[in-house]
Amino acid sequence: MTAEQPSKRVRTGWAPILTSGTRVTARYALDPRTHEGREKVADALGYVVETDEETVTIHTKRGYARIPRVLIVAVREVPPPPR
Repeated sequence: MTAEQPSKRVRTGWAPILTSGTRVTARYALDPRTHEGREKVADALGYVVETDEETVTIHTKRGYARIPRVLIVAVREVPPPPR
């Protein structure tokens, strides 16, 4: 890949599965200034409820996680929870 040939890879924070109603697990980076001495990443498992140009909101068992898209490092669709 050269400077004239931009990557065709989708940035993780813009993955096509990040649409309302999809159940996902998203790994995202934490701000080191507010999480000093702790894990550098966190996971959110739940349903995407809202997206905009800058954030993705996931409804988890603990509440709503509003995650800046630029901090998402991995995301995948997951099946519904077992009954």
